[in-house]
Amino acid sequence: MPWVRFDDQYPIHRKVAGLSDTAFRLHSAAIFWCARNGTDGFVPEEDLDQVCAQVRNPARFAAECVRRNAWHDAAYACDSANCPGPQKEGGWVIHDYLEYQPTKDENETARKEMQTKKSTGGKLGNHRRWHVNGVTKPDCPWCPSVSDGSPIGGSDPYPIAPARPDLSLVSVGNQSAGRNARGDPEIDEILKTIIETLYDQTSRVINAGWAAKVRDTILTGQPVDDPVAYVKAAIENEPDPKTRFLEHYGGIA
Repeated sequence: MPWVRFDDQYPIHRKVAGLSDTAFRLHSAAIFWCARNGTDGFVPEEDLDQVCAQVRNPARFAAECVRRNAWHDAAYACDSANCPGPQKEGGWVIHDYLEYQPTKDENETARKEMQTKKSTGGKLGNHRRWHVNGVTKPDCPWCPSVSDGSPIGGSDPYPIAPARPDLSLVSVGNQSAGRNARGDPEIDEILKTIIETLYDQTSRVINAGWAAKVRDTILTGQPVDDPVAYVKAAIENEPDPKTRFLEHYGGIA
């Protein structure tokens, strides 16, 4: 459904403010009618009665709109780029209609884009509903890759990760088992900090095995007084943590 746009100066514009109440109503209703019918500001003479049922003798008030230069004859070759150009049929054109209103083609393009987004959103909703707790589908563009949780197909305009990392994805929430389902190393406080800090910085979730690689890269075998705080600060201070620490972006060769 198309929308219409009005500048906040519309009712006090010289051409509009000078209209009688009935002509003002016809003029305003005609803008909505043109948007609804995709005429780009053209009001056919044969359709004038349908523009506003409350206006009796609309031709009289259409003539008033022409006198105020709010409308002009449809055959007139207006030099404004915001008018659709001369029409073969009899009628009127709302002057500068296209200054604020999109064309029929623009509305159609927007409608198709919205349909695509809705379709994409529906598929993403199914992904979020069914592909959870480690369940992934190779042909699903939103199922995370093993390394960092990024989409494996195309870009995702919607976030696929929760507000904070879903630690069940990497078995941090159940440390009693010691290891996650993929046989990754034991998740200690250092790995947990790496997982959470990288998520905060990149919005990507990594597994414990990759977190261990990040840990080894940062610490490089050197002893530090507080390794948890050290790795956290190293990630937060890294200018581009994605390309340095995430496999999907070429990090840690």
